[in-house]
Amino acid sequence: MVWPNLTKNEIQASRISHILSKIPLEVWNRIVKEEPEWKHIHTFLERYGFGKFATLMVMLGLNDYQLKGKAEIAYWPKIKELLENKPVPETPEELKNILSVFYSRERLPD
Repeated sequence: MVWPNLTKNEIQASRISHILSKIPLEVWNRIVKEEPEWKHIHTFLERYGFGKFATLMVMLGLNDYQLKGKAEIAYWPKIKELLENKPVPETPEELKNILSVFYSRERLPD
């Protein structure tokens, strides 16, 4: 493959994307269903719709490695419980506000 005018990092990212794109969708679906976050959060997909759910998963995923406890036990079940008692946020800012109380208690100190 030839990538004119791309940086080394862009070429590498393109190659990785190409390799990952060869993995069949059924395999990706199976991988996702084995993840702790999917097991606890998948029910929000229908309630939130794809766009809001994708935003939720990105926000949650960016924070789960910074928590005090093991994510499968200390994070995902608590997040699920928190979100079940809240209306669907209309904006990322609303979602941030909902999650901020949890993160103020559960994140590791900077």
